[in-house]
Amino acid sequence: CISEALRGLGLAYYVRGLTSTAQEKFVECIEYSTRMGLERTAIQIRHMTAWYEILSMRPEAALEVGRQTCIAGARIPDRRTIMNGGRMQCYSLLEQGRWTEAEALLNENLRLSGWRGDRRNGGFLHHDVGIGAADTECADACDPR
Repeated sequence: CISEALRGLGLAYYVRGLTSTAQEKFVECIEYSTRMGLERTAIQIRHMTAWYEILSMRPEAALEVGRQTCIAGARIPDRRTIMNGGRMQCYSLLEQGRWTEAEALLNENLRLSGWRGDRRNGGFLHHDVGIGAADTECADACDPR
């Protein structure tokens, strides 16, 4: 399928550090998938465009991409997409030094995705926020007990 090929090209360019070219392929994938009625594919790759915004020093744009990804993930519904969008929002906030907002947003996205008590997925996200905030209490916050 063409949309999967475009997604794969975008990921390959991204891994090689060619973020502008990767962004072009991700956008092309989203546009093609949308035209072909492949909404799930378009939505699931959208969060990758936020990385480009973060690396381009546009954290507010990345924050909006993350927000839109979460909304779309809830609509289809797909909890991994919700968390990917939430991660992008958190990274964007961390880039801006907005630690408290990042942790609150993370908790909300964990709740929305249904992964609140999931040690496998929730822990690493809280760990990322904790490192960014230099918050040692964060490790305790990710323990669902």
